[in-house]
Amino acid sequence: MRRKIGPVVLVLVLLFASLGAATTDAVAVPNPVATTDAEYLAYGRAFPDPHGCTNGAPGTSPHAKGNVCVGQFLHHDETIAGAEFLESKHPRFLQVTRLDQAYDNPNFRSAGIPTAFGPDEDGDPQVLSRDRRPLHLFKITDAESDIPEADRLHFVYALSIHGIERAGLEGGVRAMEDLVTWAACEADPSAAPACATEGPFPKPIVETPTQREVPTAGDVLRRSVIYFMLPNPDGWHRGEVVEGGLFYQRYNGNGVDLNRDWPTVGYTYRPYSPASEPEVKAYTEVLRKIRSATSGNRFAGGIDLHGQLTANAFSFTLLGSGQRDFRKNFSTVDQSLRAWEDQTARLAWSPYIGSVFDVADQWGTVVDTIGYQVTGGLGDWFESPIGLGAVGIDNEMSLSHLAPNTAYEPGLEQAHIDGNKGLIYSQISSMLTEEDSDFVYDPRGRVAYIFDPRRISHLGDDRDQNPGFPAQNDIDTLVPCASGACDGGEFVMEGDAPTLEFDVLGPNRGIWNGGITVEATFTNLQGISPTASFPNIELQRFETDHGDNEWETVARSYIQGGQPDLYAQAGQIVTANDPVPGRWRVRVTSSVGGPVRLEIDFNRHTAEEDPGQAPFDVSNMDFFDDLNRYIPGADEDFEAVTVDQVLADPGLLNGFDSVVVANDFMPGFVFPAEEVFTGEPQDAIEFSFGPEAAPAPQVGPDGTFEFDVVGAPDADNDQMVVTGNWEVPSDYDLHVEQLVGDAWVNQGCQCSFITNGEQVTVTAPQAGTWRVRLQNFAAAPQPVQGTIEFSSDPPPPVPPASEYTQEEFQQYASALGGFAEGGGNLVLTDRSLQGLVGMGVVPEGSIDSSQPGGRGPVPRYQFNVPDRGNLCTPDSTDPLVKDVCLPGTAGGTARQAVEPTPLGYSPDATEDGAPDAKLTQFFVDRAAWEAGCGKDDEATCTSGLFGTGTGLGERRFGDGVIRIAGAMFPDPNYNPGGPRDMRFGLASYSLTFSAWQILLNLVDYEAPFVPRLGVDLGCDPCQFSTRAGEEGSTTLTVANTGNVDDTYSLSVASAPPGWETSLEPDSLAVEPGSMSPSALSVTPPRRAKQGTYEVTVEVVSESDAQVSDVVTVSVEVTKGRTGR
Repeated sequence: MRRKIGPVVLVLVLLFASLGAATTDAVAVPNPVATTDAEYLAYGRAFPDPHGCTNGAPGTSPHAKGNVCVGQFLHHDETIAGAEFLESKHPRFLQVTRLDQAYDNPNFRSAGIPTAFGPDEDGDPQVLSRDRRPLHLFKITDAESDIPEADRLHFVYALSIHGIERAGLEGGVRAMEDLVTWAACEADPSAAPACATEGPFPKPIVETPTQREVPTAGDVLRRSVIYFMLPNPDGWHRGEVVEGGLFYQRYNGNGVDLNRDWPTVGYTYRPYSPASEPEVKAYTEVLRKIRSATSGNRFAGGIDLHGQLTANAFSFTLLGSGQRDFRKNFSTVDQSLRAWEDQTARLAWSPYIGSVFDVADQWGTVVDTIGYQVTGGLGDWFESPIGLGAVGIDNEMSLSHLAPNTAYEPGLEQAHIDGNKGLIYSQISSMLTEEDSDFVYDPRGRVAYIFDPRRISHLGDDRDQNPGFPAQNDIDTLVPCASGACDGGEFVMEGDAPTLEFDVLGPNRGIWNGGITVEATFTNLQGISPTASFPNIELQRFETDHGDNEWETVARSYIQGGQPDLYAQAGQIVTANDPVPGRWRVRVTSSVGGPVRLEIDFNRHTAEEDPGQAPFDVSNMDFFDDLNRYIPGADEDFEAVTVDQVLADPGLLNGFDSVVVANDFMPGFVFPAEEVFTGEPQDAIEFSFGPEAAPAPQVGPDGTFEFDVVGAPDADNDQMVVTGNWEVPSDYDLHVEQLVGDAWVNQGCQCSFITNGEQVTVTAPQAGTWRVRLQNFAAAPQPVQGTIEFSSDPPPPVPPASEYTQEEFQQYASALGGFAEGGGNLVLTDRSLQGLVGMGVVPEGSIDSSQPGGRGPVPRYQFNVPDRGNLCTPDSTDPLVKDVCLPGTAGGTARQAVEPTPLGYSPDATEDGAPDAKLTQFFVDRAAWEAGCGKDDEATCTSGLFGTGTGLGERRFGDGVIRIAGAMFPDPNYNPGGPRDMRFGLASYSLTFSAWQILLNLVDYEAPFVPRLGVDLGCDPCQFSTRAGEEGSTTLTVANTGNVDDTYSLSVASAPPGWETSLEPDSLAVEPGSMSPSALSVTPPRRAKQGTYEVTVEVVSESDAQVSDVVTVSVEVTKGRTGR
């Protein structure tokens, strides 16, 4: 991944100069990787460490392993050879699997780095070929374990999915050897050279001091199965100097970022074409098969080990996004805290910590750490129910990226190794030692939630299935090609764009094409092409369905790093499923890349993973059902209460301490269309920066331009678009920031790679002071011209019909307000903040909303609150922020509330910033919220901000409180179209770990004891018969509906004339929540006429005569006896 912060120039100066690092470019000699017994004995390890020879000298790692020092990055072939040697020495604990051979599938190989010359699939020489590499899994477990393999916990660790990020591979391979070696030494003290130097055994796998429970390696491999995957041999191979490589590549051979290619539930960005790449297809198929063989049908945990350029922390631990229930959330938190503690101690030796980097490690969401989010990430696939169902985590190790690339600094790589070991061992230790009793939630008081019956669902829409036909023959040709020599295609030059036309056949020809994959290999030297990323390849169909008779683009290759791309890759790919029979073509948008080989593969089933539309049935209400599984007693469960129940009996709420209203204040009620201000937007603003504004990459200063955003009634600004352009392709970053108090808060940045400009869109910008900040990330200083344009939306559509009347709404709002006034805790989240106006808490117009933009368009609570200071500390005393900003967490003074992707929202507004694709955050005008909020210091009624408004807060209301959280339970978003779909379904909720803690804080409440009187009078039966002149009776029940002991007096309020009545007893003492009987006896006169009569009885509290109730009993009089 890419972290676009930090003084890179300063880092490199310190790295290569002041720290005196022995940095060298990788040289073409083998590493000391043991593949023989003699080497194993001499090196002390199969994979010795960079500091293996230092013996813990000052400034070196005390955790380094081996007897010799490694002087360059591990190469692919020697890594496989070393692992296979370890397998030969310790077959009980290690198995090396080559996927194409083990699963008899020749496509279980990499896409292949482009080459100028090489063999084709049949081994014949070919111009512009691919060097496809085998894919491997390293499996470690104890083959002699007494636990069936299906019952062991399964883990998986991905090593350097981005080829430039070597930290994951360097650390992961050594962690694998640690666990195998230590387990072998436990079983046999002479099993390995390390047994004599790294003991005594058994020993805990976490090597730093800790008070937490930690297993030994033998116990780990007895109770678990751990896989290490090497997902990107292409990007790795291109930097291997032993084989002539020049520098590592982020992508695979197709120029695809493999960390955008994994299918996950929720939002899918269609240009990423999930599971289009052979590496992803292979690992998804293999790992899903392994998952299906586990007894729990899931993996326990997985980490995708990455690198980044630089940051304030040497290491970032990034939590995956998904529908995390109570256990999964707090298990993830425990793993992250363990990793932070271990890395802090494990890396204390490194001179980088405290000089180049402030701290060893920080952890948090992807946005809170690196500032942006993606769809299709491997860590999220680990987490996803359609992936492995595990606890998914990513990690970013600094200075493992474009810099230093192939330059090798032993101290830096040793720190990468130590840090990644800490991550892996912390996750394994946490999950192998956790117990069910660690995940029990005991609410402080009784909690209800307003039940919303609406569900968002789709029955599913399967793609048409192949009836058994073959696909048509593939096409493989060099373009341009002569007529008749294009392997079944037809070359046509369209201006400067080379094209290859061909026919897609259909079932009428006995052919079924489930998908088309086009791989393009451009002219290159050792996989490097400075011009191949200038053109795109487009897959087009000749459209005749509507009489258009024109070429329509079905798919276009996605080039991530700008044009030209930073990595100078020489391959591209484009895919499409279910191609309609007819005339098609591949169009290369320009000939600047030189001759190109086009390989068009027709697949019988699919080109990329696509179920059509997977079925789903989701609701944010599922959160409460899931949470109840971790509450020990059913009487303490969060209880659903419907709107109709509240309307029928408002007193029902008094049995609870807290009532949560999630997103919809009154489900079924449609608020009348608000009188939305509509008018003209403010005029556009132009700005410019000279070359001196941001003269040097990273070190500053940054150029700034301040401006004012005007609000109603002066302007109707529903959207603000800030655009900056420059002539020479460069990497400037354009940040749009809002002044909140005395701090500038970032509201968006495209933060792309090399381009000629950037654009940031802000929805509903708040009135106030804003600025554009120009940062030179890696740009040639030059003039920058820009505009700030405003636009207004048309009036909102007429709302649908409401299920409830305005009068019922007022009755309902009064009931909820009365619950809080009576001492309860009313919690409103998301859109339900609208109810504050109906309850009379804030005036009309005080509730507002906005949609965050930029590369991480998510609601983030800002805890640096003007007039209060920074509340985001581990020891925060604010009741709503307590335990939110845990030790080691990233994000500065803000924390993310909701993950967008699982719910179907865009994770990157620079790729998809449509309003119906983005999350919305709600907030209250701070002055209105705090006015009369019942606290001595009214500023303390605000705990967190969205913009300048109160997004998180608490105010007194009568004897109780009202608490708000403006982003927590948004509805799942099924809104496919444009660049997005939700083909794999949706999640019901996706709280971050911060939002989880905020939620528990919001309901951490026990209603104060407020004496309350109440009585209910009933009858059983309420209708009976008696003869005239004879006594009849029924039983009355007096129920104490208050919360204190009370005594009640009963009396007959009305009866027919001449009737005799009695109540026995006529005074009752009743405990709260209990009831007591009284007999009502009546005797009609002997001459009473036949018919039905009514007797009314009243009960009155002796404590307060205003507390009373009545009941009416019907008495049927029949004919009396005849006297003599």
